[in-house]
Amino acid sequence: MKNRGGGISTLSVLIVVLSFMIPQNAFAADTVTYNGRVIPAHLGLTITHGEKEDGFTIDLSKYEIHGDTISIDPETLEVTSYYTDFSARTSASRGCTDSNAACWTSGTALGDMQFSGTGLLKGNWPNRDSFSTGDKWANITFMYHGKLKSVNAMPPHSRAVNIFGEGSDGKSVHRYA
Repeated sequence: MKNRGGGISTLSVLIVVLSFMIPQNAFAADTVTYNGRVIPAHLGLTITHGEKEDGFTIDLSKYEIHGDTISIDPETLEVTSYYTDFSARTSASRGCTDSNAACWTSGTALGDMQFSGTGLLKGNWPNRDSFSTGDKWANITFMYHGKLKSVNAMPPHSRAVNIFGEGSDGKSVHRYA
């Protein structure tokens, strides 16, 4: 005689049994709450789920380290700056007057931005044009037509020209020895 509904099928019993065998944290989202913020996992950040609390591990091997000190952004838990010491940290200023500093020209009334020191500096510098590295290696990121672009491993005393267009907004400058 065939089962015509109303009964429990073998498949239903199997699913219920298997769901008890899988740890509940396997269903948890890959996020961690840190300082009241929910932070998703990303390259370099592994989330661990425990019975009493969640944790995380920051894997520095996922980052290109060029100094003695590492700064971690408390908003995202990403490595955001690494430099030899605080006095040498990359800083930005208006105008490009130091030939050893990097320079991101604007071509607009916003003016040129100079970057001195070593390390990573994130910001928003609208309408950028050419970029000169100064006396250090450099990586830059910029937003171009809504897409994040990067130019990496630019050698000292080099310049990138005609790769940016109107609407290129600088997002980060990383200078290293």
